[in-house]
Amino acid sequence: AEFDAPLIGAYADKAGRARDYYISHRPAAAVNGLEATGVALPVPQLKDSASSVSFSTTRVRVAAGKTARIDVRITPPKDLSAAEHWVYNGYIVINPGGSANDKISPDAIHVPYLGMKGNLRDLHVLKTTDELPLFQNPSNNQTISKPNETATYTIANNDYPVLGFRIEYPTRLVEARVFDATSNKQLGLIPGSSMQWVGRNDGEDNTVNVVEWPGTLVSADAKQTTSDIPDGKYYVKLMALRPYGKPQREADYDVWRSPTVSFKRVNNI
Repeated sequence: AEFDAPLIGAYADKAGRARDYYISHRPAAAVNGLEATGVALPVPQLKDSASSVSFSTTRVRVAAGKTARIDVRITPPKDLSAAEHWVYNGYIVINPGGSANDKISPDAIHVPYLGMKGNLRDLHVLKTTDELPLFQNPSNNQTISKPNETATYTIANNDYPVLGFRIEYPTRLVEARVFDATSNKQLGLIPGSSMQWVGRNDGEDNTVNVVEWPGTLVSADAKQTTSDIPDGKYYVKLMALRPYGKPQREADYDVWRSPTVSFKRVNNI
């Protein structure tokens, strides 16, 4: 989409005389650092794609002690795909001089602009593949991630699930909601799973986020009461809020529904 930006300046020379300014556009290379899925590219891509920029005037005279307004309309490059979320940018150059053909003066003002073609709301922040997110059992390293898989945990001797997941784009909110597998009623959250302002995982020291689930539950209300989860069958909805999403609106989240898991403590076997 196009957008308009007013430029307002108050410039006069030291002698207090009126000055003429010539307005022009200096584009810069477009940059893409994300795949369409939101996954960061190993190396950003560059493209020689310039925005279309028009001005309400390309020459303005500013009297001493006065201001002048120039309206600028910036249109994203036509050859960039909105689905790929390219960032386009450049400078509006305000050049003092006697004519439009004058060289750029050291006193020229460069006003940067930056935009993204596409909609950030479309970016997926939670990586969902056959391998991630997952539950891993620290007692035997068994992992489950697919809907048709299942596991039973006794809680004893580290026999419980650990949730692992990757965030590919920064998010305002992540939480893992626990549901009864029979009634589909939300019971609460995995303790420690509610995280705010979470940065993306990189490929080195911060490859995944990990949350242990040793058979406990925290209430989703303001009291945040922690209790043992009864033996039974459950599933988790891992929720990651997409850019500009509303926390109360489920459609604004990336959601992973876990396989159904069972808790059956040793003393109840």
